[in-house]
Amino acid sequence: MRYLSWIFSVVLGVSACSNSGGCSPEQVAPVSWMPGRYSLEASVGTDLTAQEFRADLTIAADGIMSLNSSSGLCQAPTPSQIQRDQERGQATFECEEALYRLRAAPGTVRGDIRASILEEYQAETACPPGRSGPCFIMRTQRVTRTADLRVSLIR
Repeated sequence: MRYLSWIFSVVLGVSACSNSGGCSPEQVAPVSWMPGRYSLEASVGTDLTAQEFRADLTIAADGIMSLNSSSGLCQAPTPSQIQRDQERGQATFECEEALYRLRAAPGTVRGDIRASILEEYQAETACPPGRSGPCFIMRTQRVTRTADLRVSLIR
């Protein structure tokens, strides 16, 4: 009997979700993007090896967006990416090794950048003859870092 009541509750739950248009936790109210031209800036990485990223975002009155980035050419999003972004209430732009994630905010835009950068770090190494340790050299590695964007309205 307990098994039947469990099946009934699952069927009832599925029915309620399908009748109400879905129960997805990612559903977000429609986003209203403020038309204009925005300057986006971020410093990605550590103090020693920070890289500066800059981009210009244009939002037309009809909601169409374009982004020009200092990191390179930005790929146009696919229809499935646009749909996913709309469901999440955001817009994303992939520009070479940087990914801009944007969200509408009252009167402006907010977001972050995720970028692949070369970062320097100290690595311990064998010391030269006659020198006592520890000894270090600087090395680089490619890492992915995230930083918040500084946004200003250009016009």
